[in-house]
Amino acid sequence: MKRILATLLCMALALSGLALAESRTTLETSDYFDQQSAIDAALLAEGEYGYSFEEPLVVVNPYGNSPLSAVAIFTTEEEIGGAVVAKGHAPEDDVTGTFPPAFTHYVRTPAPSWGGGPSPRRGRRFLPPW
Repeated sequence: MKRILATLLCMALALSGLALAESRTTLETSDYFDQQSAIDAALLAEGEYGYSFEEPLVVVNPYGNSPLSAVAIFTTEEEIGGAVVAKGHAPEDDVTGTFPPAFTHYVRTPAPSWGGGPSPRRGRRFLPPW
């Protein structure tokens, strides 16, 4: 009796293994660096239309995989640098990113700059050097 149960159990496991092998799917592989480069190129091309510091091109989640991030593109008449500050729930939670002097700016804002829950401090600010 035990031998019959063991045989049936082995057969059931073997058949379920065959069913699993048939139901496996192949994962698609992607080169995220190529995709990011293509998106960067498209954003820079769009930025050539002359967005100003006062009215920048802002794209939230430009790469489709980080909904709390954004990219801002703008041009200035003078070569300037600056910073982006993403306000946290408390001053010690603030995240600051700087960008070097240039005429055309492609600024990736720190991830917490969008969303993150209700707080009177939430938001993002572009800080020019003047």
